[in-house]
Amino acid sequence: MNLQESIRRILKEEKLYATPQQLVKNLPDELKKLLFKQWGAKQNPEWHPEGNTLKHILVVLKRAYHHYPDDPNMVMAALFHDLGKMDTYSINPKTNQPTAYGHEDKSTDYVEQFRNWIDSFDGTDVDEIKYLVKNHMKVKPRTWDQMKDKKKEPIKSHPAFDKLMGFTDKLDGGGVDLKESIRRILKEEINIPTYIKRRLYVVDEYISDLDPEDVCIHWPRDEVNEYVSGFMAEIVREILYDIPDVNPDEYGEMFDEIYGILIDLGYRKKIRDFFYESLQNCDPKHRMKFTRP
Repeated sequence: MNLQESIRRILKEEKLYATPQQLVKNLPDELKKLLFKQWGAKQNPEWHPEGNTLKHILVVLKRAYHHYPDDPNMVMAALFHDLGKMDTYSINPKTNQPTAYGHEDKSTDYVEQFRNWIDSFDGTDVDEIKYLVKNHMKVKPRTWDQMKDKKKEPIKSHPAFDKLMGFTDKLDGGGVDLKESIRRILKEEINIPTYIKRRLYVVDEYISDLDPEDVCIHWPRDEVNEYVSGFMAEIVREILYDIPDVNPDEYGEMFDEIYGILIDLGYRKKIRDFFYESLQNCDPKHRMKFTRP
């Protein structure tokens, strides 16, 4: 560490932002652009049912704040660990599933690229963060269990090895854990394509036309989720029909993109909550008639 770095480390007093929302909101422009670029990096649903890398990173970041609120290195590792996925994104020809082989190396490069920004926060250790990011894939059970002891040794001997295992066990699992705070990040920050933004009025019109009594009479409580999915699909089709010159070859991809954005903006939850609230207030005779045991 040279003299300039030593002085900066001694003088720095800025604490890491208290919430994931604040951290994302205050990212340097270049880093924020890199983060939200990960929306386009789809993921293998077997390991990551949350859908794309952006949502996965936000979920892991939120978990880091929950499990390691006093460890800025774990928070930074959560932010950077998959930022290399868009750069390494491809489709595996054998499985026909998305893959991002070697993304951890590119992600580690990004840690180094933003070293000065990371180092501006109290308690951060860039070298430790690089260790966590670079090795987070190596300690996955399917890889670690097959690795020879000679290759394991330099990883296990690092002082932050226990943190690395904690990162894998507590933070970096797949699955959707999008609480309202994560939805807020997406709603505030995601770059919604203009052709969708201009047509969100279609969604609001559909929702405003919903009739609670109609819901009571025509739909059983145990099929609400199925009906909400169908209702969402109908809304997406209406948006697509309203867009001129849609290429038939792009219809499926555009459908999935619009559907995913509507979910992340909270529309699915809004519709589902409406249905459950309507059913809760149903006339008992309707509830008896249309709710299956």
